[in-house]
This record gives sequence, C-alpha cells and structure tokens, in this order.
Amino acid sequence: EKLVVLSEVRGKKELRKLQRNYGVVAREIAIAVRRSESVNVSEVVLIKERTIPKTSSGKLRRTEARRLYQSNLLQPLFKMATDNNSAKQPAVEEKSSSSMNPHVRIVNSL
Repeated sequence: EKLVVLSEVRGKKELRKLQRNYGVVAREIAIAVRRSESVNVSEVVLIKERTIPKTSSGKLRRTEARRLYQSNLLQPLFKMATDNNSAKQPAVEEKSSSSMNPHVRIVNSL
C-alpha cells in the first residue's frame, strides 16, 4: 500500500510564485505528513485548484480522486516520488503514475 498526496495549488498568483519551487513545496508536504502522521509518503502530486472532485457540500470524493489518479487523468503541475528511507528530506524522482497502482488517500488540499 502506498500513500499518495494530492494537493491543490490555489490562485494564479500562487501558481506563478511556486512554479520554480514545486519540488521544494512537494518535499515540504512529504516532510510535514511524515512528521505529523508518522507515515511515509510515496508520491506528492501538485494539481490546479478545483481539480480534486468534491461533493455539493464540499467534502472530498476520495474514490473519484483515486480513480482519476490511477487513470492518469489529473494533469499534474508537478509530481514527485519520494525515497521513503530518507528521514529528513525525500529525494526527488519523477515517475509516471500509469505504471503504479497505489491505494490513494487524500491527506489534505492546500
């Protein structure tokens, strides 16, 4: 079982600011999840805002998000696989999600 974090990057200003720093943001997300939840993140995927499916009441539709991810339909802004042996800072390695079949859990949406 693998943990994949889907995180929305909100706002055009924030997108422009972060564009050169997606790797740093993805690493910080992986580190924060590891510290707060004591679990290793296998992959961090940054996507545009309003990409994660939600119900009419605003709850995350996790099953639908998992399906979109596994079908490679999310069009990520940035994708980072982590080295789960690294205690402090995950190593960056981009992977194609089409070759992976992880169990996806939505941890948080920025």
